[in-house]
Amino acid sequence: MFHLRGNGFVRVPDAIVRVDGSSVPAGKLFAGGSTSSIDGLQVPLHQSGSEDGDVDTRRTRLVDRHSGGTLNVVHKGLDRRRTFSYLYFALLDATWSVTIMAIAICYLAFNFFFATLYLITHSFDEGANGHDPGFLTAFYFSIQTFDTIGYGKLLPEHNLGNWIVAVESFLGNLMLVFQTGLVFAKFSQPRALGHCIKFSDVATINKSNPCFEGSDTDGNYVSGAPSLAFRIVDLRPTSQILSSSFHLLCIKRLPCENGAEDIQIEEMDFELNRQRGRNRAIGMSAPLLNLPWTVVHKIDACSPLHGLSELRMKELKLELVAILDGTDESVSDNLQARWSYVTEEILRGFKFEPMVFPTQDADGRHLLLIDHNSFDALLAVNPVENEESNRGYHQG
Repeated sequence: MFHLRGNGFVRVPDAIVRVDGSSVPAGKLFAGGSTSSIDGLQVPLHQSGSEDGDVDTRRTRLVDRHSGGTLNVVHKGLDRRRTFSYLYFALLDATWSVTIMAIAICYLAFNFFFATLYLITHSFDEGANGHDPGFLTAFYFSIQTFDTIGYGKLLPEHNLGNWIVAVESFLGNLMLVFQTGLVFAKFSQPRALGHCIKFSDVATINKSNPCFEGSDTDGNYVSGAPSLAFRIVDLRPTSQILSSSFHLLCIKRLPCENGAEDIQIEEMDFELNRQRGRNRAIGMSAPLLNLPWTVVHKIDACSPLHGLSELRMKELKLELVAILDGTDESVSDNLQARWSYVTEEILRGFKFEPMVFPTQDADGRHLLLIDHNSFDALLAVNPVENEESNRGYHQG
């Protein structure tokens, strides 16, 4: 049995799994790293950055796992002046620190401008103090006017001063409305909901997952064909995702002569729910109910993975991108969760351990128990099936 420790696989010697090409008895592992300890020996699960010039494609992935599925993309040659035409949306996309800093700078600049006007036009006085006010006093007066504080000590003078106060009050209200709307919109963004969707750390390839074979009306689900699988689960048990949809993409990056890369994106077929007949033609396979979902992709002649060796996948910097869309029923907001798997995160000869069990509560109601501790748990298939899966995957 394997337990997760740090970034590696730690072996408890009650079973041995096939990790380096040699056949050993089946066991259980938890995904999450690049090395494994078998009977006290450290065995690398992935030979990333090896002496043959192999590259670790985890460093070149498109979808970043550590920042909520953001894309590792930067833009060059854009007209930065266009940013002001969609400043509100740029601030929505910015981090909280950038947004707060922008609000603070606008606040200070706004009051600095009107303080200068008050000082130049001599539009206020300090009541009974009797001395000429300086810029700092004018700045304080602008802040009191902007926030409608009005302590009564600083007062506007003559008509010009009152008109400046009126203009500042009007513009200040607009600025306050803008800031309030911006902060509220950022708080209400459903980005945090995307973090509540968890994907398995690795994807697996084996011949144990049932895949559909035959026509839509006469076909059936049978095991024996190589297939790729990974898991998804919603970490908010009291809420459900409505009107959900799922997309699975295969991204290949082909080098060009000028150093650029030709990005090829292919839609991948997948199974979430077993479908037959008309449902298969409509394409209704979507995540439903508050249960863990296993996404299965059959590796056949139409699959972009067909005939690709592990070395070729690394050369192509192949990346599988999973995208889940839906509406959270609690807040009625759209959410999107993104995840990706590169070559080092696709394990052959393993399958996911079951994580849903029947149980009863104190009142005797029959319930389903979802064991999240087993979400990333893998079981090694038997040596014969493992060998067949590897041969089918590496053909061509």
